[in-house]
Amino acid sequence: MKIQTMPIHVDDQAKALRLCSDRMKVDPIRKGASEMKGKMIAYWLCTVLIALCIGSGGAAQLLRVPQTVEGMTALGYPVHFIVLLGVWKVLGALTLLAPNLRLAKEWAYAGIFIDLSGAAVASAANAGGAFHVMAPIVLIGILAASWALRPESRRLPDTRTKAAPASEASLLRAGV
Repeated sequence: MKIQTMPIHVDDQAKALRLCSDRMKVDPIRKGASEMKGKMIAYWLCTVLIALCIGSGGAAQLLRVPQTVEGMTALGYPVHFIVLLGVWKVLGALTLLAPNLRLAKEWAYAGIFIDLSGAAVASAANAGGAFHVMAPIVLIGILAASWALRPESRRLPDTRTKAAPASEASLLRAGV
């Protein structure tokens, strides 16, 4: 059996090459979507890691796990403060993971930052090992990444407004 081939014109070859090259180009919308997806994955990894570390530590303090109480009392903290700190840590971890609650999330980020920086300073001041000083600092970095990578739905709305240019009459009334 003999197969017949049809001659291809130069115009047809050019169209075929253009079609192939167009399909190989990266669509800017798809590229933006994949960047957003990567940002969202990084956000959730950082946020879940912080929530697990802070929440589990808070639960251990709340339940008065002996090793946790010993470590905190060695730093000079009373037991009632350890339990209170545990409550706030658990609530902060849950707030980071909960939907909405934008203002509460800002407070949770601030509270966790204060807790971690205080832990690093307390460990350094009491001659704690390098791990006990560096671990909170590393967690602060992860916390900062979580905060910076937050999606718009988890941020406070921008309340800044642009000031209208002052008129000459209003400047004269103000004595400027």
